[in-house]
Amino acid sequence: MTELQVGGTVELEHQVSVFAADVTGTAGEVTPGPAPGTPARDAAPVGLGEVLAEQAVPERGAEVLGGRAERAGLVRRLEIPLGELAPQPGAGRPRVELTVPAPDDDEAQAVLEVDEYGLLRWHFAVDGADAGAGDRGGATQTFSIPVNPIELDGEDGPGERGLLGLGVRKALHVVRFPVEFVAGRAARFAAGRWETRHRPYGLHRASPRYFAGEPDPADRGLFDGGPVLLLIHGTFSVGRSGFAGIGADAALLRELSDRYAGRVVVFDHPSVHVDPDENARILLESLPPDRRTVVDVVAHSRGGLVARRLAAPEAAGAARRPPPVVRRMIHVATPNAGTPLAGPEHLGDLLDVFSNLVTLFTDEGSGAIASAVIEVVKQVATGALSGLDGLAAMDPAAPWLAGLNAAPADPGTRVAAITCDYDSAGAKVAVRALDFMVDRLFGTGNDLVVPTAGVYEAGSYLVDDRLDLSGAAPSVAHSGFLGDPRVHGWLADRLPGSRR
Repeated sequence: MTELQVGGTVELEHQVSVFAADVTGTAGEVTPGPAPGTPARDAAPVGLGEVLAEQAVPERGAEVLGGRAERAGLVRRLEIPLGELAPQPGAGRPRVELTVPAPDDDEAQAVLEVDEYGLLRWHFAVDGADAGAGDRGGATQTFSIPVNPIELDGEDGPGERGLLGLGVRKALHVVRFPVEFVAGRAARFAAGRWETRHRPYGLHRASPRYFAGEPDPADRGLFDGGPVLLLIHGTFSVGRSGFAGIGADAALLRELSDRYAGRVVVFDHPSVHVDPDENARILLESLPPDRRTVVDVVAHSRGGLVARRLAAPEAAGAARRPPPVVRRMIHVATPNAGTPLAGPEHLGDLLDVFSNLVTLFTDEGSGAIASAVIEVVKQVATGALSGLDGLAAMDPAAPWLAGLNAAPADPGTRVAAITCDYDSAGAKVAVRALDFMVDRLFGTGNDLVVPTAGVYEAGSYLVDDRLDLSGAAPSVAHSGFLGDPRVHGWLADRLPGSRR
């Protein structure tokens, strides 16, 4: 082990150096990944999921995230273990600065951190802002790694321990991947191009066949009869996995289908690179051009922002459709007042939180979320911060969101909301650590992604009818609402079906 001294730099193997800024600690032996000289595009998968599982990431979640990362072309190049990291008293920004060889011109790289709790964090080169591969220059890249101890109350579970008095441990994995080029520069909208290919627009019947993974397209004729129940998924997700909790409840799915005479429809749409106005326009273009469709909406997360634009006259005008009659609107953890995670300075935090939701709350939707998160990681690692309009729409400071919240809910629409202030008491230590990290960032109650009160209080947009699961056991995190039986029962009570 090599000692880290405050203000000192240590030189390690494989051209790696570590500078300690207001921290002390140790650096272990640098381990190269398999076939260290092989270009990333030619390297075979090397079991990133297994490595993460060995470092306290839950095995099932590590397999999902690691597998999706390798499928997206990420190759582990170096591992740098750090231990006993302790900030100096009164330090303003305790951190270590990791300097490693820069990637080749047709590659980019990021650092994936795993702490001793098994929490994940992504880090990007400090000199990489708005500079794509091929125009970065320089033989090295530097990554700033904050050292902020997590302090937990209560007893740790078997085999678990806290950080108090022991210093912070981190394993830093340098991962590389090939990049695409446009006009000689790294692609600035890589996540958008990926999303266009892999997350196309579509309307599907919410049927057992659809939730089993088979196509079940909804044609326009489905909107020519009575009221339609419309399901709109959230950020990084797709309909099949985002509403898997409803699809798995055969009795609820059958009841909803009977109530709406089979007119239960899922709207699949990209959520990263286009804003909710564009999503709403495409959805409206799928409706009949000569009559007003009657819809009830259940929307999860960002999907609720899309839903709120459906009846807007300007949105309908852009789609050349009459605005639909929205009878019911049920927001499930919608960031109506935005989420701090969507602010431009917190894009890394957004990726961190969703990566940890994948590994700690693994379910049917985790793979879909992981794939989208990895594509945004790749884009940000090239220095391309533009083209993420779907995420930026959730920024509490976004003018678009302020305009949306300047008006109250339409009195002709019965609006309801489902929310929770997630409580990790009694959960595994990794979940408690994530809860601590998010609470420190938000400074207010939250479901790990969205502020609790912001679901039902957003400027002039107020929702009185709500299910607030705060304080109820079991607590519900952002990705868990639609699989909760309490939510299913509450939804069933508020969806009238073909009754007027």
